[in-house]
Amino acid sequence: MTWWENNKTADITYTFLPAIHWSNRGAFDLNNYLWGSWMIQTNDGFALYFAGDSAYGNHFKQIGSIFPIINVALMPIGPEQPHTFTQSSHMCAKEAVEAFTDLGAINFIPMHWGTFRLGTDSFIDPINSLLDAWKSLATNAQKQLTLAKFGQAIMPANANK
Repeated sequence: MTWWENNKTADITYTFLPAIHWSNRGAFDLNNYLWGSWMIQTNDGFALYFAGDSAYGNHFKQIGSIFPIINVALMPIGPEQPHTFTQSSHMCAKEAVEAFTDLGAINFIPMHWGTFRLGTDSFIDPINSLLDAWKSLATNAQKQLTLAKFGQAIMPANANK
């Protein structure tokens, strides 16, 4: 698929969307393939955005303008450091909150942290940074941050709004 294309089943529409990251499938094909994110929408109006692995960019505002209702956004928050090295393909937690705001999503679920040591930060640093960055949205009661435990099945409280 290419960006903005979708595939529909009886109950779900999958749309392949932009992301900013390098790609590589073989020894000589660096950046010859699209890296992407996904919007997954059900026929009853529920929309889940899976950011995949992406740097921060204008694509989040564009996605938010095309998809006005995003119930849940799964956003990557690491690796955090060294940001000068990782920023071309990864968001730090502060940028992930900015991207979430750009999307206009309701629920933020962080991902892509605490599994592998990819940067110089500790496993918990991205969550601590996220909690600090989230305070900037504290006055907006319509937004929700959900920190899932590893393997936990969740449904955010206001995901169906």
